[in-house]
Amino acid sequence: MTGCEETSYENIKQMVADFTPFFELWTTTDTWEQSMKSWLNDDLTTIDPAVLEETVEVAARTMNKNIKVFRQKDLTKIHKIAEAMKEKVAEFNPHVPMTMAMLTTGMKDRHWEAISAAVGTTIKPYEGFTLKHILDMNILKHSEAVVDIGDRAAKEYNIETSLKKMKAEWDDVFFIVKQFKNTSLYTIAGFDDAQAF
Repeated sequence: MTGCEETSYENIKQMVADFTPFFELWTTTDTWEQSMKSWLNDDLTTIDPAVLEETVEVAARTMNKNIKVFRQKDLTKIHKIAEAMKEKVAEFNPHVPMTMAMLTTGMKDRHWEAISAAVGTTIKPYEGFTLKHILDMNILKHSEAVVDIGDRAAKEYNIETSLKKMKAEWDDVFFIVKQFKNTSLYTIAGFDDAQAF
């Protein structure tokens, strides 16, 4: 690589580095606004909890990183925009554990009844039930109880799933009962198959 090409490459690298914080601010803000619109207005059961959690984490991390850059470069206006975005994420962040708990696979009527009892109002997903409904109920102060119930639902679901799998594995296992020699006692043949499980 010649000196001229090397300088050009370094210039391009610097341009990319200079542009990246602006690009990340714009794309993260766009992703956040689109996600919030969907989370607040779509049925609660359509929200992917892993995507929700990752979107919030990435937005918070990206804003923190780029706010430092904008501050160092004394870009006051863009710095204010990034700070405003950071505040939006921080304002929503406390709702994430509670929302994740309500989206837990394995939530059944008994869990929704337990949540309703904990928060003092009926909460149960129905068609058209959204995250906005939950936020409007102002139940954040009960987040710990909701998270505990969600954890319990997840553990129960894992146990139920394991039991179903175990039952399915044993469905094709048959035991043959044979008389032991010339006694009135019987033994189980094929015990080796059972031990394999």
